[in-house]
Amino acid sequence: MSTSTFSAPPPGPPAPKGTSQWPGPEQGAALAATGEAGLRAAGWLRDLVGRGEPRCLLDLAGDVA
Repeated sequence: MSTSTFSAPPPGPPAPKGTSQWPGPEQGAALAATGEAGLRAAGWLRDLVGRGEPRCLLDLAGDVA
């Protein structure tokens, strides 16, 4: 399983008045959680290859990560 971590990018400059800022704190947390889930899924796919599943899953693992 991968030991790398995903983190959201640092916040950008403030949004101009009258506009919404994206990503906000909630979206940033959701993006970070999604990145972590992708890394876990890629690790699972790599683990399957280690158990004798088709090696083509390594390509898929790279795409998922």
